[in-house]
Order: sequence, then structure tokens, then C-alpha cells
Amino acid sequence: MILLLIATAVAGYTALIYLLRRRHDEFLDNTPYPKNAAECHQFTSRYIYSDFNFIAVKSLEFGLFKTYAIPSISKVLYSTRELVDRVGRRYDDTDLLIREFLEHDPAAPRAEAAIDRMNYIHSQYKISNEDYLYVLSVFIVEPIRWVERYGFRNPHDKERYAMHLRWQIIG
Repeated sequence: MILLLIATAVAGYTALIYLLRRRHDEFLDNTPYPKNAAECHQFTSRYIYSDFNFIAVKSLEFGLFKTYAIPSISKVLYSTRELVDRVGRRYDDTDLLIREFLEHDPAAPRAEAAIDRMNYIHSQYKISNEDYLYVLSVFIVEPIRWVERYGFRNPHDKERYAMHLRWQIIG
């Protein structure tokens, strides 16, 4: 009797997941490609904070660490002593700023303030355009790669496009 109950629960759960995924795919298929920052925000928020919360957030965290391996970036970071004397604070501050402009609509005051603060901090150092582009590309590509590898579904083309356009607008 218990075995039958467990089998029924597993079958019901599997059917529910199948229906939810199908509904999600139909939604994405019937939704036009995002054209502006607000539409990108809707796609990326759902992707990062709903569909793939743990995977996407971890990919951004590890992506941030990946940028430290670039000699020109690590040279600037070492010269500031931020990753030597205040590594915890440096990570937390970066995490908070990135969350502010990812979790809020790009036109929201909190997102604008976070982007302005990030730009101000980086303007104090000599950073090449190639380094800026590399960091932006890591934040675009890593969540997609991680979801492809560890997620329950592959990212939709519209989600990929929205991720790219969102970071292009931010950067």
C-alpha cells in the first residue's frame, strides 16, 4: 500500500514537472524577443532568481573568481590590497552591487545607484577596455554554461539573448 502511494506521488510529481516545463516553453515560444532593458530584466530575473536560482547565482560567484586569474585584473586587485586585507568585504560589496542592478529594473533608482557606484569605483583605476569586456562576457556566458551543464533544461534562445542584452546595457 505504501509502495503504491509512493509510486503514485512520484508519477504525479513527474507529470507536474513535465506540464510546468511545457507551459514554460510555450510561454517563451510565444513571447517576442526582448527589445529594451525592462523586457530583458523580466527574462533574466526569471532565469536567475526563479528557474535556476542556485545554479545561476553560483555561476556568477565563480565567474567573479574566474576574472581574478587574468594577470592585468589581478595586478589591479593586488595593488588595491582589497583581496589581501579585506577579501570578505570586497566580495560582499561586489555581490551586493551586482544583486542591486540584477534584482531591480534597470530604470529603478536602486539599480542606477548601484551601476553608478560600480562605475565610480572602477574609474579610480586604470582598467583596459578588454578587461571590462572580459568581465562582462563572463557574467553573460557563465550562467548559460552552468545551466547547460547542471540545469534541468537548456536555456531558451530568448533567455540567452536577454542575458546578453541585459549585460550590454549594464556595461
